[in-house]
Amino acid sequence: MASPAKRPVSQLFIWAALCITVVLPIAAAATSPLLAWRDPVYILAGFAGVIAMTLILLQPLLAGGYLPGLSVPRGRRVHRWIGTSLVVAILVHVLGLWITSPPDVIDVLLFRSPTPFSVWGNIAMWAVFAAAFMAVFRKRLRVKPPIWRVGHTILAALTVGEVWCMRC
Repeated sequence: MASPAKRPVSQLFIWAALCITVVLPIAAAATSPLLAWRDPVYILAGFAGVIAMTLILLQPLLAGGYLPGLSVPRGRRVHRWIGTSLVVAILVHVLGLWITSPPDVIDVLLFRSPTPFSVWGNIAMWAVFAAAFMAVFRKRLRVKPPIWRVGHTILAALTVGEVWCMRC
């Protein structure tokens, strides 16, 4: 067990690593030379997608109570807020892409897009929506907590798996 004096240093290291992991992709997207030829709506949609992918990283850490300094109940409350933000970021991403190119979005939603990352993103989007639906209607679904947790976790794992495939 770490001494009390070493614990704050390790906590600081964990939070610093998490901040770098979240900020680095956003910074990389912001410095992309491809942004020079894009419309503002397309840029906003792209950043919403990047932000959504970084929010996905936080979700299991918050739900499981793995972040130092956050109690499990507080982490789960933040998990709910981040989950809501994740759904909003996905909606902004899809709506922005719809504004710039409706036929491409239709192709993605109908699984006709020739790019694999579009298929994986589509599956991840619907898994996030289903997990959010389960969370919002948890009490109305009248499912026992262990069964609900397994279903929510499977949808979350599907989301993470699809996002991982998009990065490959």
